[in-house]
Order: sequence, then C-alpha cells, then structure tokens
Amino acid sequence: MGSKLHSSSNNSNMLRQIQIRWHMYCAGKRYRQVASLLALLAILFVGSQYRNEPTTREPLRVERHCQDPTIEASSGGAPAKPLIILVAGGSRTGTTFLYNLLRIVLRQRDPNTISGWFEDLSYAAGRYASPDPPTSPVLDMALQQTNDVDAMWKGALDSYLHTGTTVLVKVHSLAYSTRLFTGCDGPDAFASPECPVDLVLYSTRELCAQIASIRRMGWGNVLDRQAVLDDPTEFCRKQKDAKTKKDSKLSDEDWAKGDVWVDQALALAACNKEWLKATGMDKLLANVPMEGGVGVDLVERIIRRIKDAGGDDDVDQQSPNSIFKMDAEMALAEAKALRPLACSSHVAVNPITHYHRGHVVAGRSPTKKRGGDNEKEENRLESDEEDKQRGCAAIEASPDLRKLMPGRV
Repeated sequence: MGSKLHSSSNNSNMLRQIQIRWHMYCAGKRYRQVASLLALLAILFVGSQYRNEPTTREPLRVERHCQDPTIEASSGGAPAKPLIILVAGGSRTGTTFLYNLLRIVLRQRDPNTISGWFEDLSYAAGRYASPDPPTSPVLDMALQQTNDVDAMWKGALDSYLHTGTTVLVKVHSLAYSTRLFTGCDGPDAFASPECPVDLVLYSTRELCAQIASIRRMGWGNVLDRQAVLDDPTEFCRKQKDAKTKKDSKLSDEDWAKGDVWVDQALALAACNKEWLKATGMDKLLANVPMEGGVGVDLVERIIRRIKDAGGDDDVDQQSPNSIFKMDAEMALAEAKALRPLACSSHVAVNPITHYHRGHVVAGRSPTKKRGGDNEKEENRLESDEEDKQRGCAAIEASPDLRKLMPGRV
C-alpha cells in the first residue's frame, strides 16, 4: 500500500515538473519571437534611414593620371569614328546571332569596341566609373545608392558616349527600361537627332515560326488582346509590366487554341511596328531576315550601312592601307562557329556571346529532350506540330492581323 502511494506521489511530481518546464518553454518561445520581431523592426528602421540618405560608393581604383594614346603610324592612320549601335528584335528571331555577327564585324573595324547586353552595360557603368568623372547627373546617380528603382540603368548609355570607341548594345523590347538606358524617349525615340544612337539593326522572323519557338522555350504568357489593339505604343513601352492580363504561363491546353496563337502574333506584330516608328528609316536597318539564315550578301549590306554611318569612305580615302577593314566572309564564318556552353557547365549563359542552352546551333535539335520515353516524346512532338498548324491557320485568317500588317502576315 505504501509503495503504491509513493509511486503515485512520484508520478504527480513528475507531471508537475513537466507542466512547469512546458510553461517555461512556451514563455521562452514567446520571448524569442518578440525579440526577433523587435530586431526585424530595428533593421527595417535603420534600412529606411540608410535609403533616405544616399551614400557615395567608393569608385573602382584606377590610374588617376590619364593620357590619350597617340595613333601609331603602323596602325594605318586615323581611327574609325565611334558609333553607338543597337541590335534589337523580338525573342527567338535570331537577335543573338545578329548581335555576335555585328560584334565581330565592329571588332574588325575598331578592336576596342565595347559590346554587351544593356543591363550588363548598365551595371558596369557604375561598377567601373572613373574616380574623377565629369559632373553629370547620370554618373552621380551611378555612384550613389538611392531608392530610385530605375537608377540601375537610367541614362547609362551616357557613360559610354565619351569612351572614344564604338559601343554595341543588345536589347529585345522597346520596354521602359530600354528607353531609360538610352535616354531616348517619345514616339520617335531613336529617330530624334538628339538621340545618340547612330544605327539600329532589327531582326525579324516569320510570326508563326517565331511563336512556335517561343512555345518550345516555355516563354509564352497569357495576353490581353484588347490591350494590344487599344494602345500598342503603351503595350510595347511597358512590355514586361503590362503584357500579361494575369501572371500565368500558357499551358499545353492553351496552346491547342488558335486564338492563343493570334494573341501572341498580334503582340509581336504590334511591337515590330512600334520599333519601325520609334527608329525611323534613317537610322534603321530593318527586317534583317533570319528565317533562311544569313549570307555574305546580307553581311556586306550591313557593312555598307556601318560605313555610311561612320563616314568610313572618307577615312579609307585618307588611309587606303588601313588594317582595320571589315571582312564579310571572315566575320560570318566566325559567327557560325559560335556555340552555347557545354551542358556540364555551371554557367548557363556565355557572358561574351550571350548564347544560352536554348539557342539553336547546327547539328542539334531544339525540340528533342534527353532521355525519357521515346514514344511519349514522339507523341509530344506530333501534338506540338498539330497545334502549330492550327495556330498558323488562325493567324493567317485573323482580320486584326490584316489591319495591323496589311498585305503581310
């Protein structure tokens, strides 16, 4: 009897100890939660004070005593006139190939040519800013940390206008960020004499093939057709922000509908037309056709436009033995030899050529996936081809597209 009472007492004490420890744990947990919340609030407060008081970032340390190099006699005479050139075009139109072709051609003309994707060049404008830059609101902003969300690329092209060399910039859309980068805005943004851009090369592709390629990449979004038809200028200006009526990727079921292909075609056609309007024919080498591949004749046509923009004929007359000659065949051969990085690479995009694994190269199919069930893969490809045929037929029959692109779909 006594042992039972003793055991019951021990159990009761143990239960009380558990209850006490549990309450202590809960109290401590609440304390930790409150402490974490207070710490977070303190961080947010300090961060807000920091953002409201922009601080100058220490610029990159470089040689402060600068002297422009003289032109050596062996170089063949006067250097080529610096040019600002944009390579543009919708996704999946061969823009990256065209960019690399221009990069090679311009490097022949001026070995010091700067080239890159506009966002990368925007970052570099601040990262490699001169320690003693001239007074400039653009450079001041590049050297400061501000809470201006557009400061990343606002007027960044201005930083490259005084480099004494040609600058080649790759862009895709006429989005707000592109206009911020160049500092060129308005209906005729790049056509304006005040815009520093000398030449725009714009790649194009047959709409149905372009849309099919976009689908293979998984890039298609649900679009608001009415937004495109009502105000194509605003739609293309704020493409990344306003192009989707809801944040939704197109599914296989969506792609089976002809109307979805028409929506995509309308958006692409509208923005192609906006590029023509924004650039003007004086600066635009439009409709660089990428459908059948690029031949030497097209490269020579591009070289002719570059020479016209740079006044190269006058330079050639003064220095007929100049070594800086643009060679169409050599440039095209080098451009065709470029490849995406190996599948084993931990870097998906080549930072120089901008080729990624989705780019099509000779000897590799863009549609087949590695491994998996071959029968399922064949069925998928067959289904995709049926969707494409249905979509292409809907595009050809669309009255809205005929109005947007009379005589051509």
